[in-house]
Amino acid sequence: MATVVERERKYSGDEGFQLPDLTGCGGVVTMSDATVSDLDAVYWDTDDLLLLRSGHALRRRTGGHDAGWHLKVGAVGGARVEHQFPAGASDDGPPPELAALIR
Repeated sequence: MATVVERERKYSGDEGFQLPDLTGCGGVVTMSDATVSDLDAVYWDTDDLLLLRSGHALRRRTGGHDAGWHLKVGAVGGARVEHQFPAGASDDGPPPELAALIR
C-alpha cells in the first residue's frame, strides 16, 4: 500500500497562454508536453452514500501508472490523503486491508 497526500488545484488561462518552465520550483523535476492516458474508474459506496457524505471516495481504476484501488480520505485544508492498493487477480471488491481502513 502506498499513501500520498494530494492537493488538487485547477487553473485556467486565456487562449494562447503557455506555462513557463517550472523546473526546480516546488519540487518540479521535469516538464514535458501533455500526454493522453486512457483511464477507467468505477466508484464504490454504500447504498446511502455514506462515503460520499463523509468526504471520502473509493474507486477501482484501470490504466495509468497507479492502477488499482484508491481510497481518498477527507479534504483538510485542500489536501486529501490517498491510500493506493495495486490491482489484484480478483477484484470483486476492495482488498481486506482497504476495507479495514474504511471501517
